[in-house]
Amino acid sequence: MKLGGVLAIVLHPCFLFFYCFITLHFLFDPIKFSLIFFELLSSVILFTVIIPALFPIIYAKDAFLKKKKYRPISILITFVCYALCIITLILLSFYQASVSIKIGEFECILLAILMIGLFILFISSFWLKISFHANGVGFLTALCYISAYFWYKFSIEIIFSVLFLFITTSSIILWQRVASRSHTFFEVASGFIVGFFITIVSLYIIVFHSYEFLAN
Repeated sequence: MKLGGVLAIVLHPCFLFFYCFITLHFLFDPIKFSLIFFELLSSVILFTVIIPALFPIIYAKDAFLKKKKYRPISILITFVCYALCIITLILLSFYQASVSIKIGEFECILLAILMIGLFILFISSFWLKISFHANGVGFLTALCYISAYFWYKFSIEIIFSVLFLFITTSSIILWQRVASRSHTFFEVASGFIVGFFITIVSLYIIVFHSYEFLAN
């Protein structure tokens, strides 16, 4: 239970795009630690971490939004923040190295995928309390799987190792959400399915046919 609680905080939905941003720039950006990198980082932290994390605390007095009535507005604010972040990335990302330009485009696509999930959660939030954590874990699991699939040239051992790691981690978090009575099994399973399938379909069909630098 304690491990699940820690993982639920570490993999809180507010942190997921921040992790993606840092990973992409450290792996692929030839001009990381430049001024523009820190400008981008500041925008990402503001729009995808600080505002989405603080708004529920101020508005609902609950960072995990256990009461359903507070969820629609909080999801909407997060959706708007992600849209503003995309606009900021578009304005700031197109600089110098072509690889950096592609990283900026790819980051916008990841944010757009997260926004699709948020839109589904927003619509359903008037009737259901689908888990944000499960949706985020589904997104991250699909992202790691599809990345391993392309980066390691279809190595079955690597793919299954990555899947085992994230399925284990995901299972602990999903179990914690149910065990803590924050969500029902249906709400957790629905969130994971939405996050996983939106991400894996989007990345496989759209992204990796255009972003060869991720597969090299």
